[in-house]
Amino acid sequence: MTLLLWRFEFTASPQARTPVDPSLVWQRILTSLDSSSLAITHRDNRIGYCHLIPSVADRVTHSGPTNAPEGRVRSIGGYILDLSGSVGTPETEIRIRFDGRVTFARNQEWEAFRIQINARPLLVTVTATNHTGLVCLKMESPELATERVLRWSDFNQPESLLAQLLGPAAPLAINALPFELPDIRLLDTSRQMQWTTTTDRLTIGNSTSLVYRLDLQALEGYSVVILVSRAGEILRVDLPEHVTLINEAITGL
Repeated sequence: MTLLLWRFEFTASPQARTPVDPSLVWQRILTSLDSSSLAITHRDNRIGYCHLIPSVADRVTHSGPTNAPEGRVRSIGGYILDLSGSVGTPETEIRIRFDGRVTFARNQEWEAFRIQINARPLLVTVTATNHTGLVCLKMESPELATERVLRWSDFNQPESLLAQLLGPAAPLAINALPFELPDIRLLDTSRQMQWTTTTDRLTIGNSTSLVYRLDLQALEGYSVVILVSRAGEILRVDLPEHVTLINEAITGL
């Protein structure tokens, strides 16, 4: 599958920087036949890994035939993105493991997400639903057990929020990160974040591949760039503070 994917990419002919319908790119990502295994780097130093697995949810119906072949989706009810991985550096001596799931409706609008972050002895679970705009934050450790319901606006000041939730343990949680936590401000949450989607070209060795490029002004003063193969596989993600995710299939090329 990987060989066929790259052969398809390298022989692509359309011009780069051509606008593309964002829904088309997200459809490719959410229905990709292959998962994306990504190496996480900070300033070119590998600090972890991340696996992203897309799947299609079968729509539950109470009529029609029920003897469809096993594994075939009879009717699309939505989409699912599962992720897992870990980050850490020898300097911090702390390994942060994470796993989560994001569910999307048939129109690609996100419905809910859940992520669990394990930085022993601290376990953090975050769940949210789109229609309520509420975020449930649960933290557990031998000395701490707390659960709070927050709104998106509460995340405008990450350090203040951590100090409020963790008290004296906040500096320890921040120092456990393998990179400095930037002084960020979320965009106005009343405005829906818009992706700018175009075609682009990614050079791998001596070959150039046509890919999709997604740009998002996710944070005030910070941007996110995602490069996606035309088959929907995540190839590269550029995040703030020099954090990059690179597909394992191309790191050795």
